[in-house]
Amino acid sequence: MKKIHILYDIKDSTWGGGNQAMKTIRHQFQMNGVYAEKIEEADVILFSSHHQMEDVIKAKIKYPDKHFVHRLGSVFTYARGDKFLDRLVIEMNKTVADGTIFQSRWQEEKIHEIGLPA
Repeated sequence: MKKIHILYDIKDSTWGGGNQAMKTIRHQFQMNGVYAEKIEEADVILFSSHHQMEDVIKAKIKYPDKHFVHRLGSVFTYARGDKFLDRLVIEMNKTVADGTIFQSRWQEEKIHEIGLPA
């Protein structure tokens, strides 16, 4: 059975929507016996949006044979007017991710409109 590690600093307290999503996902993986506490033990690495980009890049270099899945959160161009952060997220997705999780169909459409290849 494949093991999954979440490369994200999950806060146990209430700490934003992305944190709540990752905490819930981790709990489900733990309940199903597929969560790896250590990145070394995982087959799949799940990372989120713009968080811990440096750690994700280092992990991709160190573990090029692991599968990296990118959970995309807000489209910052629309939520905050931040096109720069969206460009960083899109570049991370194009260079690191083997797969992408979109939080909604709307979000998927909007991120493609601003530059993520389909």
